[in-house]
Amino acid sequence: MGPMSVEVMGLILLGLFGLIVGSFLNVVILRHNTGKSLGGRSMCMSCSKELSVKELIPVVSYILQAGKCLKCKSKISKQYIVVEIATSILFVLSGISFLYGDNINYISFLLILTAMSLLVILAAYDFKHMILPDIYVYLFVSVAVLHAWVTYLNAFQFGWQLMGGIISALPAYALWFFSRGSAMGFGDVKLSLGMGIFLGVYLGISAIWYAFVLGAIYGIFLMAFGKAEYKSRIAFGPFLVLGFLITFFTQVGFIEIVNMILFL
Repeated sequence: MGPMSVEVMGLILLGLFGLIVGSFLNVVILRHNTGKSLGGRSMCMSCSKELSVKELIPVVSYILQAGKCLKCKSKISKQYIVVEIATSILFVLSGISFLYGDNINYISFLLILTAMSLLVILAAYDFKHMILPDIYVYLFVSVAVLHAWVTYLNAFQFGWQLMGGIISALPAYALWFFSRGSAMGFGDVKLSLGMGIFLGVYLGISAIWYAFVLGAIYGIFLMAFGKAEYKSRIAFGPFLVLGFLITFFTQVGFIEIVNMILFL
């Protein structure tokens, strides 16, 4: 088996591992703030039937059951399969970054996978409940700080990464401060801080720029075609996560995008 085959096999295994992790992340998302522990058997949210092993296979079970509970036939939330597939894709992309990127060691790679898992939780939970849970935001910021330290091992660069977090969080903080929390939640500010620490000054600002552009496009779309109840408020966390992912995996900042648009 050649080096290329080993890399491909490694990415496939990483993708399968991502599906398993995504299945666990669904449990975290659904049980957060419900008083339920993360232990115990999973069950149908409608009829409380305990799920068997064959009903817990990531993606496969959802497809074979046609997205319905085997007992009560109630629809299973699409969140399950979306979270599992998204986590798998992010793990594979992280693996590609590890193989071909710069400044990535094994510890930083594990921290990247942890960060991706936390971002999936935050995006899914904010989309559903319009709030970013503090515990996962603080964990993401902590992972970002650790990642900056173990990746660069240089006091100046580490300080520059921290400065990137502060600068990246300023636009969200300004919106939160001047709107008194009506236009932006403080959870978005803290998430922006972690994003900037992870990415540095320029890419951190770029991630925020992507988030605002995507959020504006989505808002315009809802105003034009959406239902009335969705027009007044939009969860911004998922767009921050999307902005981070675009920037992290492409390493393309907003200046390059603006220049490309201007010279089309």
